[in-house]
Amino acid sequence: MWAALRGGAKDERRGVFQAFDSTILIAAIVTHAASGFLTWEFGKLLLVALPGTPCGAWLGLRTDHRLTDIQFNKVVYYLLAFSDVTLLASSSWSVLAPR
Repeated sequence: MWAALRGGAKDERRGVFQAFDSTILIAAIVTHAASGFLTWEFGKLLLVALPGTPCGAWLGLRTDHRLTDIQFNKVVYYLLAFSDVTLLASSSWSVLAPR
């Protein structure tokens, strides 16, 4: 959100997004390792999920080259809104679901 509100060209914002995402993923792996959560089960799940990363990056680059700055903004805002709604829904469901 900060990068989107800050303005600038979409290439600059994409660079901020990519650096932020990489930092968060590395921090998560380091935290998992420090907490002892890096198990064989985690490794298997990581191998299943890992192919999605380069596929998503490739698809994002192909899509990015076709979007104007305004279209890029709209896509980012819609993805943020979708993320917020799904986060709120899953949090609400876990609170409201009968046990």
